[in-house]
Amino acid sequence: MTKHLINFLLKSNFDFKKAMKNYKYYGAIEESGLFDEKFYSKTYDDVKGDGLTHYLVKGYLEGRLPSLDFDPDFYNNNYPDVHRAQLNPLLHYIAHGKDEGKIFQYAYSVRRKEEICETNSVFLTNYEFDAEPLVSIIILTRNGLGHLKRLFKDFDKKTNYSNYEIIVVDNASADESVSYLKSLDLPIRIIENEENVSFSKGNNDAAKIANGEYILLLNNDIEPTYGWLNEMVGAIVNNDDAVSVGAKLVFPFYENNRKKSFRIQHSGDIFAERMYPCCLYAINKSNDHL
Repeated sequence: MTKHLINFLLKSNFDFKKAMKNYKYYGAIEESGLFDEKFYSKTYDDVKGDGLTHYLVKGYLEGRLPSLDFDPDFYNNNYPDVHRAQLNPLLHYIAHGKDEGKIFQYAYSVRRKEEICETNSVFLTNYEFDAEPLVSIIILTRNGLGHLKRLFKDFDKKTNYSNYEIIVVDNASADESVSYLKSLDLPIRIIENEENVSFSKGNNDAAKIANGEYILLLNNDIEPTYGWLNEMVGAIVNNDDAVSVGAKLVFPFYENNRKKSFRIQHSGDIFAERMYPCCLYAINKSNDHL
């Protein structure tokens, strides 16, 4: 009797039939790529040991996602007999559903993100410029390699704008942030600090060496969508009353806070009086709907 089978027997309170099924299809689920061990352990930090074993025994009953490629809710909703029997949707698909022609969908977070991007693209102006003013994009980072990889994925393509420079202030990162930045084929300059300076000092130091007509402060945990820079520059160039512009910010998907997921985080500020007749202050005019 193998270690995996013994483990399944113990975790299923010696339900031999269930343990055997989990054991039988364990390898097939691994090979399918529909279970992502790295995603599962990162998303559910309470899971110890083998993530797939946890999902097969307990995780699916708690509605946990096996990966971003397979949505258990979609499968259960489309095949209610699976849901009524409290079967593991991923295991059912591998064991039976695939041969029966059943279908699955990407996780809701992936589908919703694609939907938002498609909707937003309809409203893009796609400005054309007689001459594109230079924009200096300033980014501060510290141990943010994961953020930077997301930020710079297809960065040049997504900007829909060609005249920009990037100044990254690295605040003494201990990860591979600097080497990653140096590997990019983008107009990047890097300020490599030996200590973690303040947000204001980092931005001011970068602004001193910026060559752009416009300066853009960009957080490193942003994931730009297509046309973002073209839209922002076009908005300020074509509106005489505008002295600064900002982008609409949308919260990402939070597995542990789905109510907050994909809501508007920021879509502009308005100024209001805190105490008449003085003291104006900025408030976010967003109502968090999307």
